[in-house]
Amino acid sequence: MFPLDLATKSDELKKLIAENQDLPIVVLAGTDATDGEQSMYCGDIRFYIDEILDCEVPYMEYVETDRVNFEEQIEEWLWDEMGGNDKGSKLSETVFEEALKETKTKYEPYWKKVIVIHADN
Repeated sequence: MFPLDLATKSDELKKLIAENQDLPIVVLAGTDATDGEQSMYCGDIRFYIDEILDCEVPYMEYVETDRVNFEEQIEEWLWDEMGGNDKGSKLSETVFEEALKETKTKYEPYWKKVIVIHADN
């Protein structure tokens, strides 16, 4: 047998909380953390500061943590929503770029700096 040291893995969390008392704490569970039938203790626990997009996004079913990925995804989604892929579309680049800028600006206030507890197995 080997010890999991689950109780001592919170030392880093305590330090992050003490140094960042004004930040909210979120828990991100990895896909291997559970079998979907019951809760279980996770052996791979990490703590860190990150940012999340803390709002619903029309095409996403997950919490976004990567601004570059978000911007690429929102660009593709908006292009489709505005009919950029429609046959004979006359969507101008200027109109699209302005709409993209407005959309990114709309989401900006929802990027939140957080303390992450990442649990996986």
